[in-house]
Amino acid sequence: MPENEPFQSTVTNKLRRGETVTLLLTFTNPLLAANGKANVTYDSKITQPDGKVVERKNLRGTNGDLTGKKLTNVFLTEDFVYFIVEPGDPAGQWLFEFAVHDLNRKVTVPLKLTLTLTE
Repeated sequence: MPENEPFQSTVTNKLRRGETVTLLLTFTNPLLAANGKANVTYDSKITQPDGKVVERKNLRGTNGDLTGKKLTNVFLTEDFVYFIVEPGDPAGQWLFEFAVHDLNRKVTVPLKLTLTLTE
């Protein structure tokens, strides 16, 4: 995107072939280790309307030094999900499930999103 073009964002739950969606995961209040680092990872599971499942584990949330940061801020994960609707993708409801892990706190937060691919 050119620098002088303003960023545009749309929230949707319906997609058509050829469209693209970027799913951004956020987290807040991570527990910091003694060295000031947060240790957040996440897993993703995408279930297609035909039942096919794609899973990825241990994606990067952050393993960064957050010393001095206000931990109640909202942080973006380092990795994100970029979903491109391709011509052969089945129409119907797609289920996106995420498990965000604060490894220092030993807590997992589950997240779900459904998107409907129309013909």
